[in-house]
Amino acid sequence: MSSDHNLSRSCAADPAAITAVILTVLLQDGERLTQPRRLIARQIATWQAAEQGFTASELWGQVRTTDATIGKSTVLRTCATLMARGVLEWIPLPGRGGCYHWPQTTDHHHHLLCTQCHRVVDVALYLSATVQHQIVARTGFVLTHHRLTLFGRCTVCQSAALT
Repeated sequence: MSSDHNLSRSCAADPAAITAVILTVLLQDGERLTQPRRLIARQIATWQAAEQGFTASELWGQVRTTDATIGKSTVLRTCATLMARGVLEWIPLPGRGGCYHWPQTTDHHHHLLCTQCHRVVDVALYLSATVQHQIVARTGFVLTHHRLTLFGRCTVCQSAALT
């Protein structure tokens, strides 16, 4: 991901800053800043501020509550543009297909995913060379790359379960 699209953790919870980055990227890609795209950008920003992953269908459903004329193809094209520009990344999820997420770092990272609220948190976690060599030795696989998503319940959902 290009560093000009990367928000520091200090502004990652600011929906206005996130919206501005998304709109700038869309403009740079030659997209018109239509009302539907502005609504899409604001919704992505709202979810990012809450570290919330989302699917295209969830995004489409949410923006249609404000403007029922927004087509799913507009949502899909906007997400595809943002992925191509490195603003969003796709996290494959078993049983759910996957979700979009705004990575908060350009460094190698993995994800923590809350199975209850779908909160996505970037985590700097590395598979050591020793572990990678063990995988190769045990399986014969030649590793080219990897992704790791750890599943569990976030602190908010854990607290809610106690009340």
